Amino acid sequence: MPWQFKHTTNCYWTAETGIEATKWLIEKKLKWSESDIKEKLSRDVFLENGLNGMLQGCFEQSYKKAIRSAYPDLEI
Repeated sequence: MPWQFKHTTNCYWTAETGIEATKWLIEKKLKWSESDIKEKLSRDVFLENGLNGMLQGCFEQSYKKAIRSAYPDLEI
């Protein structure tokens, strides 16, 4: 995925690409269930997986906003 490279351009991140990256992280890379998200999710998970720029560019540095955007029915 493009965000797996060290750097993406500032204009790369949109709400759509942020949601796509969040779903990729949770579903493909981490393979987390809904309960895993509720128990394990933190900002560090995004940072450790190179998605700090995505949080900054799309979700005002909030990992909770990223999850709410990608999974609107999930309560965290």
